[in-house]
Amino acid sequence: MEDHTDQTDIDNYMVQQLDGTLDDWGWCKKKLEANAILAMSLAACKAGTSVKNIPLYIVKRTPDISKAKDLLGWEPKVPLRKGRPLMVSDFRESILGDHKEHGVSTTTTTTSSSSY
Repeated sequence: MEDHTDQTDIDNYMVQQLDGTLDDWGWCKKKLEANAILAMSLAACKAGTSVKNIPLYIVKRTPDISKAKDLLGWEPKVPLRKGRPLMVSDFRESILGDHKEHGVSTTTTTTSSSSY
């Protein structure tokens, strides 16, 4: 582990090295149990924020895209403040069927008629 405050490295170490149990779907956390791993992960996150002297909400709310930049050469084209509302709008439309017409949001629903 290079950075002892890197939450992803800490979580992967606990799940893969310390627990190490696998099933057909992947890492199953049978040895240490998921709740124990979660508790330790949260404690490590809190300790990491203390070491870095940053509030906990910063860790949870600020995405780290450095790996995407380093490995894929990708960086966002739109700032987060502008992109988040666009993403929410797109999700509403594609997942919930929510469409805006003339500034009014309408949800598309389908009904089926059946006779008994």
